[in-house]
Amino acid sequence: MFEAENNPPQAARHRDSGDVGSLQNKTYLAVGCFVVLTANISQESKLVNGSVGTVRGFCLKSPPPPQPEAVIVEFPDYAGAPFFEEAEKRCWVPIEPRLASWKHKKMTCTRKGLPLKPAYAWTIHKCQGQTFKDIHVVFESSPRNSDGLLYVPLSRCQEVKFLAMVGATKDKLQRDKTTNKALKSRIEEEERLTTAATNTKKYYDDNKHAYNTMFTP
Repeated sequence: MFEAENNPPQAARHRDSGDVGSLQNKTYLAVGCFVVLTANISQESKLVNGSVGTVRGFCLKSPPPPQPEAVIVEFPDYAGAPFFEEAEKRCWVPIEPRLASWKHKKMTCTRKGLPLKPAYAWTIHKCQGQTFKDIHVVFESSPRNSDGLLYVPLSRCQEVKFLAMVGATKDKLQRDKTTNKALKSRIEEEERLTTAATNTKKYYDDNKHAYNTMFTP
């Protein structure tokens, strides 16, 4: 566990990470754990907020301070210059603590912490815009009105064969089509739009001779 450096401690320690550049007050990491980057470091190198990697090591002083000098993370999509000579370490990148500051009652507060979070699981909202090789989607504890969000996690996977789902069975989805009011309204709207599109196409097909004559130069 690595604890961020807050200054002054009383004003900054309990500040929410969302208000402090996504720097958590405490970060729990270990070699081999999956992490997500919470800051934009270099778009050209593909080190951006949401990049996923694996912790490979820590750069520590002796005796170790509250935070490491850097966390070595392997980012598969890293496209920058290599930090290590070994070919197998081509995508290993040292992630250093970052400093964020804000005002609190006319006082400048700072937090120095690691822009990393454990990433063994993601919420549906957090994974928007991401692409993963394989996905395990869990819907067992999801609220009923989340069924309409199915598209987001299902479309994050590159191939269907690498997609697994728990809780979103066919029987459940069929049942919710009639019992979930929000989902029912959405289905009715989709059916209305489909009918409108069908009628529009039929009208055009029935009158295409008139349209072709009208627009023929």
